[in-house]
Amino acid sequence: MGGIESCLMEIYRAEKIAEIEDNSNRECDACGATMKLVGAVHFPDRQAVVRAFECDCGERVWNE
Repeated sequence: MGGIESCLMEIYRAEKIAEIEDNSNRECDACGATMKLVGAVHFPDRQAVVRAFECDCGERVWNE
C-alpha cells in the first residue's frame, strides 16, 4: 500500500485536531447501517478532500 492509501490509513491513527461535522447518510455495504465520518484529509495540490467513514461493524471506507 502506498501513496494516498497510506495517508488515509493515518486518519484512523491520527491525533484529533478539529471537529468534523458528520452529516453523512452513507450506508455500510457490509451491514446497511449508517456510517460515521471519522476523518478528512485536504490535499491542496489536487484541490481534493478525502473523507474516511467507519461503521460500528468495523467496516472502513473513504471517498475522493
